[in-house]
Amino acid sequence: MSFFGLPLDAPEPSDDPLEAREQEMLDHLADSDTPLQVRVLDRQGVPVVAPMGEVDAYTVDAFRERVMEVVGRQPSAVVIDLSAASYLDSTGMAVLLQAARLLPQAIVVVSPRPRVTRLFEATGLARCVRVTRTLPEALGLCAQGGQGQP
Repeated sequence: MSFFGLPLDAPEPSDDPLEAREQEMLDHLADSDTPLQVRVLDRQGVPVVAPMGEVDAYTVDAFRERVMEVVGRQPSAVVIDLSAASYLDSTGMAVLLQAARLLPQAIVVVSPRPRVTRLFEATGLARCVRVTRTLPEALGLCAQGGQGQP
């Protein structure tokens, strides 16, 4: 049933961006059984954590679990490949900060989107992790044995 073309059970659109984002996430969760997939791959002997989907307050537990599982093995380097991540909020950034504290100078983040890279710079997280645009570049940094500052 509808009223002026809107389904009666649909929430009214919000002018508040936070409410709109929250509703978008609720809709996304309702439409998907797996809103976030996190793969762990081995590339040239380096573990690569690759989230696919949105890393946010609703999905961060799966991301945190996989990142901490890899970091707990104490590898010489870890790559977090955000190439397939469609969204990263402060909860995802907090996981990266936690990982960087556990493995100083050993976390390399692949961020092909300048907008996300600017977020790392603006928050200061770029001082704790190294940020590259491509996976080959990140693996190259790891092969150097962590030389240089982030």
